[in-house]
Amino acid sequence: MSTLLYRLARSCVRRRRTVAATWLLVLVSLAAVFAVAGSRSSEEITIPGTESQRALDALATQFPAAGGASGTVVVAAPEGQTLTAPDARRLVLAVVREARRVPGVVGAVDPYTARSLSPDGRFALVSVQFERPADALSQRQVTAYEHIGAAATAAGLRVEHGGEPGQPAIE
Repeated sequence: MSTLLYRLARSCVRRRRTVAATWLLVLVSLAAVFAVAGSRSSEEITIPGTESQRALDALATQFPAAGGASGTVVVAAPEGQTLTAPDARRLVLAVVREARRVPGVVGAVDPYTARSLSPDGRFALVSVQFERPADALSQRQVTAYEHIGAAATAAGLRVEHGGEPGQPAIE
């Protein structure tokens, strides 16, 4: 094997201009093929005939607002405390009201009525539904979403934001 590789390397060195020109031609050809055949990627995925696609189509016609971006605001009580205490409950409900006031939000779900509290009562999930998809949200809307719960944080609760509104757009 080493003899074969030695001969190949020696041959390439003797014809180095031809080898370099051939590699350059291959690279230029590949670049041209990618430039001509390449297309922009799309986040729009449809798979006609599947149950998931039928469900998405039904949501789009029956509940058009559900087609927008969705996010989750997690509120956590400090160790040894719960969100079922009256003061904490008031702060969590203030987070829900604040989420509902974010521009473009069509709804924010109260974790007490939706029963989205952890069994120990330390964590609550506030689901936030936007009218438009994540890539159509303005920077003002994303910033407003990311600042939900400042008063609750100042009062000692931990507030974290997740979901589509905070995700960077895929280019």
